[in-house]
Parts: sequence; C-alpha cells; structure tokens
Amino acid sequence: MYLSLENGQLEFVIGPVDERAPKGPDRGHLLLYSEPLVFIPKGDTPIPGLKSRTISVRALAAETFVMVPDACGLARVTRSLFKRHKVVPKEYSGEALSYSVLQEWAALGIGAAILPQSKIASNVARSLPIEDKGGGPVTIFYQTSWRRSEVPEIERFAEDLVRQAPALLAGLHCA
Repeated sequence: MYLSLENGQLEFVIGPVDERAPKGPDRGHLLLYSEPLVFIPKGDTPIPGLKSRTISVRALAAETFVMVPDACGLARVTRSLFKRHKVVPKEYSGEALSYSVLQEWAALGIGAAILPQSKIASNVARSLPIEDKGGGPVTIFYQTSWRRSEVPEIERFAEDLVRQAPALLAGLHCA
C-alpha cells in the first residue's frame, strides 16, 4: 500500500499505521481511528494465561494463529505486535480470505485469530481483549497518508481532510 504511494500510483492511502511508512516533509499523515485488538481462541480449547477478562500477548505465545493475507495490514500489525513483545508467533500455513473466514477457522479449531474488535461477528462465543506489557489494551490505529503534491486539487483535498476529519470522526464516535 505504502509502496504504491511512494511510486506515485496512489495519491492517498488509508490503512493501519505502518512504522515502515515513509516520513518526512513530503508526506502527510492523519490519524483517523483506533480500536482494541481481540483474541479469538481456537475451537473449544481452554484459553491460556487467562487474567480475568483480558489476555496478555505473552500468554498467546503457545497458540497457532490463522492469518489473512497482508493486503489489509492486519497480518503486518499482528506480526509487529508479537515482535514488540519478543514473541515468535506460530502461523497456520494457509491464509483465510476474509475476516469472517478467519473467525470460522478459529471456531473449527484450525487456529486462533486476532481481529479488530469491530470485526468480531455476533455469533463468536468467546473473545478477549488483548493487553500489552503494561496492562493496557492492544490497539490498532488507522491513518491516511499522502504524498505532498504540486497538484492544487490534491493539496486542497489534503487540507480539507485535515480540517474536517476530526469533526466527522467525532460525529461517528470513533475519535
């Protein structure tokens, strides 16, 4: 996604915050939204390292995870989460094509899953918020990024986005 921005194939991208995204005066970034990440255990297996109503990243070390392809950024965010906590995740060899398939595979016992809280289907019986080393919620952040341009319309759109997005997001109760 960010490579397409870098190559000039896209003017704007929206997706999870990526630490590898180019920074600098020729780039603009705007945080749009954040939400907790949630753990879905596989099948009916007991939940490891259960602490009340949350689970730590360290407690997930023994799990095998089903993942989606990295097109949406969730797989990259999940791997980065484990890396920050010095945990090497075990990954199922196949990739689910969607978040709903990810949840189905977890229910079937193929592997556990990690998803943004808003993507958990109502029929998922068990899920837990994930906590970081400090006991706080593990969160996924979404941003829009753009390459500053000499094209006036693009610059005006970016300026309008920066000016209007906070009020729009507040109205959606996302900010």
